[in-house]
Amino acid sequence: MVRDSRPVGDPLLDRGLAVLLKETPSLPAVALWRVGRGLREQVYARLADGGFVRPTVHRRWGLFPSQRWLVTDSGHKDLVRAGLRDVLTVKRAPSDHELSLLVLLNAVSAVGQALSEPGLKDSSPQVRALDRRADALLAAPPVERSVQPPLEAVRGVMAEVIKGASETSA
Repeated sequence: MVRDSRPVGDPLLDRGLAVLLKETPSLPAVALWRVGRGLREQVYARLADGGFVRPTVHRRWGLFPSQRWLVTDSGHKDLVRAGLRDVLTVKRAPSDHELSLLVLLNAVSAVGQALSEPGLKDSSPQVRALDRRADALLAAPPVERSVQPPLEAVRGVMAEVIKGASETSA
């Protein structure tokens, strides 16, 4: 259900909105599939235009060409990760952007995995500690009231995607 059908000014988001408005009501998994058709290429093209990634051709088993997108500068990613780690370890107040990222990562149980050192297993003490800190931050009364609706929405969408994927593979 779309509550506001006005374009938002972003070509990718406006395209997705148009798809949702054009289609008859459907299950969330079906709606996501319709909106996502061809989206990966457009997002990569936008990232390439911004200089964040560059396309390369890779050959699988030396025979089959496939396109890969290599990160050109990981500085932004490192800054975002450092900011999120700072929020969870130093316990400073998160910005709106950091809080949004923490909500999304928490909804898919990936806070510790995304913010820990590379190569650590999900069961490592550092990963578990980051997950617990994110849970505690998002459960604080003023934060919980503001993040609970989007957190539940993300969890619902993820459940539908997983359900749809398992039905497709069965």
